[in-house]
Parts: sequence; C-alpha cells; structure tokens
Amino acid sequence: MIIAFNNIQRALRRKGFIFIFLMPIVFTAVYMMSANPMSYKLGVVDLDQSGLSEWVIEGVRDEEVIPIEAGSNVDYERLVVKREVDFLIVIDKDFEEEVLMGKEPDLNVYYSEGNPIYQAPLNLVKMRVDSAVQLSGMTDDKSQFLNLLSELDEGSFSKKSDQLVIEDTTRRNITASGLGMLIMSMMFFSNSAAIKVNDDKKNGIYNRIMAGSVSRFRYSFEVIISLLVMVVLKVLLVMLVIGIVLKGDFGPNPLNVFIVFSVFATVVVALTNLINSLSKDSRQANYINVFITTPLCMLGGCLWPISVTPQPMQYISNFVPTKWAMDAIGKAITGSSI
Repeated sequence: MIIAFNNIQRALRRKGFIFIFLMPIVFTAVYMMSANPMSYKLGVVDLDQSGLSEWVIEGVRDEEVIPIEAGSNVDYERLVVKREVDFLIVIDKDFEEEVLMGKEPDLNVYYSEGNPIYQAPLNLVKMRVDSAVQLSGMTDDKSQFLNLLSELDEGSFSKKSDQLVIEDTTRRNITASGLGMLIMSMMFFSNSAAIKVNDDKKNGIYNRIMAGSVSRFRYSFEVIISLLVMVVLKVLLVMLVIGIVLKGDFGPNPLNVFIVFSVFATVVVALTNLINSLSKDSRQANYINVFITTPLCMLGGCLWPISVTPQPMQYISNFVPTKWAMDAIGKAITGSSI
C-alpha cells in the first residue's frame, strides 16, 4: 500500500485542501446561527368533527391552519405540490370511536418528501394521536376521556413535548442542509485528492512506475483505496465536528447516516476516476469536475429542497445519484426505513 499512503500524503499537502474540508462545517455553522423558527401551513380535512379531532388540530394552532372542505373533486396531493399547504391531514369519520376502542387510527397525510418542513407537523400530530390512544385505556366514558385530554393540555407535558418536537425537527433539518453541502464538498474533495494522479501522468512518473514491478491494476487499485479512505475520513471528521461542536442532530442512529455517506463515497470515487480518465491534465479535470458536480448537486437537492424546483427538474432529479443520497440521508436522520 505504498502508493496509497504516498497519494494520501501528497493530497494533504495540496493548497486549498483544508478549505474544501471546512466548507460544509462553515456552511452548517452559518445556517444554524441564521435559521429562523420553523413555520408551516397545515391543511386539515376533518370528516369526524369530534372532540378528539378538534383536540388533535388544536395542538398545532400556533401555526397557520387551513380548513379544507372534503369532496370528490378535491385533489389533496395537488394542494401540497402547488405549496398551497406544506402538510395536509385527512381525519376520517369514526376517528374518535376507533381511539376510544384502543385502536391506532390510520392517518391519511399528504406531504412532499422534498420539503423538510413536513416533519414538524407530522411528528406533532402523531404524538398527540399516540397520547390519545394511551389515555383511552384509562376510561370508557367519552366525556371523561375528553376531560383527560384537556388536563393533558393544561399541564406542562404537552407544551414542552410539542416544543421539543419542533426544536428536534428544526435541528435535524439544519443538519440535513449542512450534509447536503457535505455531499458537494465530497465530490470536489475527491477530485482535488486525485489531481496528483494527473500530474504523475503529465510528468512521466506514471510511465516510470509502470516500467517497474508495479502493475497497472495495483496502481489503480491503490489510488482508488486512497481516495476512498480520504473521503470517508473527511465524512467522519465533519460529522464529529457538526455533532459535537455545532450540536447538530443526526437522528436516532447517526451510524446509519455515516453508512449512507460511506456507500455514496464509492460513487464519488468512481466519478472521480471517470473524470480523470477523460482528462488530459489537472486543469481539464478541474473544469470537467465543476461542470458535472455543480448540476448534480443542484438537481439532487444538496443546495435547496427539490420541491422548490419546477416539475421537469424534479423529474430529471430522479436520474442523478445525489438525489437518492439526499433522500437516504433524510430518512436516516428521521429514523425512517431507507
């Protein structure tokens, strides 16, 4: 592994290497300091019109709640896509009766996964429904059940829990934004680390190495290993700084986030090798890298939510790896199944 270690040492001595490493950390720090409290528009279709359904809605009254009339001509998904509401919940008939029977009711919710705002109202609504199901086991009387819900709101538990949900969701969304910049910096970082390979070819060092006992396969293999090691170590160090110093939130299992990044690192290194194989020198490799990386990150939602882009761009984003990486990271942070 002499070639791999040598490649790592030369890459770390390259000018501008530290800047690319610090870029996602600085971006996340600035974003955390400038982030405003989260607000959202919540659409509600209440088919039950019960005391419980009103109580569930009451839990998010601090935000803009938009009552929506039910009807066969109402396209709920379109309301979300057009951003008339950020999140829409349909409370079915007999919602209260199911909860009183101790059943977990099915919630019909509509949201755009490309819009990170949906997590706050979704978590709040789920938390209040779960609380109601737990309280239903304490009494069979409807009026007494509604009194228990009122007592729950009068206490500090509900308000503190709601605030914690909002704060946790906000931290996770801010962390996810910083990780989008980390994806972009990974691609530039890998290319910067591979520049010396092009320099070797230009200066004839590559030919002299091939003339010795080192095979072409071994040289290429060790270069790939060195790039993977540097990119994965960069991810690890950046995640540690964001998590410990900036108090970022990687969700219930940060290891899942790291695994997603490690898998995506193989894509980054493969793209880097493709760019270098098509380039005559390091300058051309830099130009090609910028020309490819910037659109991939823009389309993949690394710089802004995909939901704010036009529909044709959202369709095209399904064919770029950065979009799937951001989706996997978002699900890992929220604890959802990838």
